[in-house]
Amino acid sequence: MKWYVLFVTTGFEDSVCDYITDQARRLGYEMPFRVLVPKRKLMQIRGGRREVVTKMLFPGYVFLEAGETDFFLRTLRRHSKYFKILYGGDLSAEAIPREEIEPILRLVNEKGEIDFSDVYFEGNRIRALNGPLTNFQGTIVRVNKRYGRVTIRFEVGRQVHDVDIGVRLLGIS
Repeated sequence: MKWYVLFVTTGFEDSVCDYITDQARRLGYEMPFRVLVPKRKLMQIRGGRREVVTKMLFPGYVFLEAGETDFFLRTLRRHSKYFKILYGGDLSAEAIPREEIEPILRLVNEKGEIDFSDVYFEGNRIRALNGPLTNFQGTIVRVNKRYGRVTIRFEVGRQVHDVDIGVRLLGIS
């Protein structure tokens, strides 16, 4: 099976995900598939109070893992919030390279969320004790200690995306 990236209206990612799942079940699609809308948990300060919020990792993107795409292309054309498959046209699709999806799959849990990692600093390096960043092999662009976030870099759809991921800072070593 291969991964494809669907470009949809921002804010309707879960709607498109539910639509795909419902249509596959309703129309008796029997091949295995997976739909993923990656999300991340962040600490946010509102009105002087800290609260945990969940945000889309890539607004406007839905990831689809499937063996074939004909069924999904026909089904999605009927959904008003779907635009196109990245790396493809209206009637064709090209899978995204494995090296683009694997870092995302290593970070998300079974619900498709990137949870907080417990981290501490060793000089100018960050060390994750547990959580999704424990074995992260990638670029950390910046650290925001006040908001408990690190910005990491992904490449998806031939574009570079810098994304904030929530962390719990345990201190400095």
